[in-house]
Amino acid sequence: MPPVDAAAPATSKVEYHSPVGEKVFDRVEVLAGAEVAVRTHAGRYAVEAAIPLKSIGLAAKPGLTIRGDVGVIASDAKGRTNTARTYWANPHTSLVSDLPLEAWLCPATWGELVFGK
Repeated sequence: MPPVDAAAPATSKVEYHSPVGEKVFDRVEVLAGAEVAVRTHAGRYAVEAAIPLKSIGLAAKPGLTIRGDVGVIASDAKGRTNTARTYWANPHTSLVSDLPLEAWLCPATWGELVFGK
């Protein structure tokens, strides 16, 4: 979802602040119907995510190509402190201590996502 959404209710707005900046998103929400599954095996993991595309305003069809990125945020053993951010396409994700910059969208670093059959 883009940071600006004129149709978003005021209750969906989120502001991220830090000593070095601020970023505002008109809508931040958990997507109803989204499903995530994580499988671990021998020190590795696999993540599967199913996102209802209609909820993000996308009507997929075979061959549709869009730009985007997906990533993982790792934390300490207690899940309290982020220790790493790793994204599929964006190589500049080492920052884990500044929410406004971590949350901001960087389309120039995204890869191409191609929908199949």
